[in-house]
Amino acid sequence: MKYPVLAIMPLLLLPLALGCGSKVQPAGGKDEPQEKPAETVLYECFSDPKMENGVWLLSPKEGKRVPVEVLRLGKGTADPSWDLCQWNNSHSLAGCEAAVTQYGTTYSNGVHTFARNDDGEFTMILDSSQEYDAPRKDGQPWCHLLVQSSFNRIPLKGMKTLELTFDERLLKVENLMGADFNPSLHTAQALFYFSIADVSASSAWRNKSIWLGVSAWDYRSGLTREPQVSFDKGTATYIYQMASERTFSGADLLDGRWHTCKVDVLKAVKAAVSALKDKGEFTDATLDDFCLSEMNFGWEMPGSFYGALQVRDFSLKTDKKIK
Repeated sequence: MKYPVLAIMPLLLLPLALGCGSKVQPAGGKDEPQEKPAETVLYECFSDPKMENGVWLLSPKEGKRVPVEVLRLGKGTADPSWDLCQWNNSHSLAGCEAAVTQYGTTYSNGVHTFARNDDGEFTMILDSSQEYDAPRKDGQPWCHLLVQSSFNRIPLKGMKTLELTFDERLLKVENLMGADFNPSLHTAQALFYFSIADVSASSAWRNKSIWLGVSAWDYRSGLTREPQVSFDKGTATYIYQMASERTFSGADLLDGRWHTCKVDVLKAVKAAVSALKDKGEFTDATLDDFCLSEMNFGWEMPGSFYGALQVRDFSLKTDKKIK
């Protein structure tokens, strides 16, 4: 049976009429304070996000972590939780003395520069033209200048939040190859990668990893526009590259200004696993099977380029307390 609309209107208007005349008191006769929802407590995953304890400089030989010396960058004196990787570079920063420059405490040999100022801003400069005697050929190793840090396999199971933020700007990127530049062989890339590993005891993919690219700028194309899946032969690992245009909100990193990268890492891991399932990998895996293993950030240059970038305010926060 249908009822006329007017028949129910007085019932709807009654509370409004009460509200207009006088304030309705709760049963006790006094206003009862309303409890505020509890704020989510977030924990920082980086043990030294501003690198106040400096970095371990690693041997240039790629494939094995061999610490050479500590480069002190701040007032900290503890062992660093960061590495500085100079893979395949013949001009090592080993033995360079610290100097104070416009970039802060600076280690430089004229080819590679790594610096930190008192505000925790890092500068990474690589002139790879001095590392190649001739235009790089197919299959030839290429130059790196990266910072990396290990997370000692932080489990993703039970996490509701895992947020990455940092600011980045490119100061200069220049092609030094002239007519020898071949876009199928040569480029300069500013990258940020996580390594995530399947640690489920019952998984067929146990201890297999995925490179999760959250930020990628390429001299040939700028920021990546769409997610990409590829395979890294060097580490025998699949790479899932996010659309960096979205993580940087479509910014032009070469405009000389600071830009903020924000990433929901849990959402990104789910997208990576889903994309690899389509390729027959990690077919029985879920988010709970994975852990956060390590990260790296900086320059890779398969070709002769000059690149200078700065980064600040590294932060990776989760709602799950880190042991």
